[in-house]
Amino acid sequence: MIKISVKLREARALGVTLIASLAGMVCCGMFDFIFYGPKPIQIFFMLAGLIEAVRRLYERQLSGDEKFEFDVSDNSLMKTITIKPLTSELTKDYLDFFDNRAFTDGNPNGPCYCTSPNQDEATIKKMVKKFKIFGVKKTLRKYAVKMLNENKIHGYLAFDGDVSIGWCNAADIESYSGFVPQFAKENTCGKTISIVCFEIAPEYRGNVIASAFIDRVCNDAKENGYVAVEGYAKLTENRDNFDFQGPIQLYRKAGFVEVARENG
Repeated sequence: MIKISVKLREARALGVTLIASLAGMVCCGMFDFIFYGPKPIQIFFMLAGLIEAVRRLYERQLSGDEKFEFDVSDNSLMKTITIKPLTSELTKDYLDFFDNRAFTDGNPNGPCYCTSPNQDEATIKKMVKKFKIFGVKKTLRKYAVKMLNENKIHGYLAFDGDVSIGWCNAADIESYSGFVPQFAKENTCGKTISIVCFEIAPEYRGNVIASAFIDRVCNDAKENGYVAVEGYAKLTENRDNFDFQGPIQLYRKAGFVEVARENG
């Protein structure tokens, strides 16, 4: 497994502005014995630095360097798809997806309600003991409802019209008890969002919905002051039914790069 991430550049804006502004003042301060009236010249350099910083940031914004987008020009289905962050108002849609459309192709990851990422080991063991008594799906659903009511599950739902057809579990890396690999937590580069799970209804797979999830996660992370988004892909180029964390090709296509690796 590898940790693969993309660094968000929004946090550089303040740094670029400050450095560009202060550079002129420092430069002028070093040679103020040459200039007559150093204060006005220092102010001039400060303003010049600010103007240059704004110009560069504006050009970067126009070039799309700071924005994550996916191309839907050749995919008519994606024009009807919307990605929404999970809220209490979407609890019924979340349950409806896992009740009726998730894993309907017999995928071995099902049944599932994506509770494990936000559960500690003791809670998972306690939950598993109830499988034989109440059944796997019923038990998982009961725990999911409780966690949803307690706002312990975070991520995004994909909708085709009013029907939920996909799910991506993504949140602050610190919100995951034990699901994020330890080697990943030991190699953080600042305030980070982790993408830990995808599930898309079988009939909707192969339509860049997973890419749309990543784009939305990255854009929201940037707006909320995060410096990186990361995922945890398996080191395989072949399709793996248990690769619920997303294939490595998906992340590479979105511009992610490998930053750490775990052997075995």
